[in-house]
Amino acid sequence: LLMIGLAGISHLVSMGLTSLMSYAQRYRIQAPLDLGPIVGVFLKYLLPFLFTFWMFFLIYKIIPNRKIRFKTAFQTALFTSFFWEVAKQLFGWYVFNIGKFSMIYGSLSALVIFFLWVYYSSVIVILGAEAVFLLEEKVGFKQKAE
Repeated sequence: LLMIGLAGISHLVSMGLTSLMSYAQRYRIQAPLDLGPIVGVFLKYLLPFLFTFWMFFLIYKIIPNRKIRFKTAFQTALFTSFFWEVAKQLFGWYVFNIGKFSMIYGSLSALVIFFLWVYYSSVIVILGAEAVFLLEEKVGFKQKAE
């Protein structure tokens, strides 16, 4: 149960770092970016990716009712984290540049945006869980054949 809580905290840290760095870039706040372009890239992309990877690794390794191999959880967490981070960047870009939710939904636009993100996120998480299942079944078939 503690690990699930840690996965949730990792998710919040990842989303917070991405939001903070996007806000700083959008409004030309240079404090975190004064440390250099490499540190800026690390804070905006790599550190959130690492927290997201840790979150998915914990989810795919600990939550299933059966024993999951380390390699399977690692590969799937890597795959899912990559697509999660890409989706997060694309969704943020879409909401700020293309989506005109406030014109249609007014004050409920934040709720609509939140539910869209929850939907996209759940699709990515479920695809990752399916990948864990398929990789573990593939290993199971190989072991039975030998």
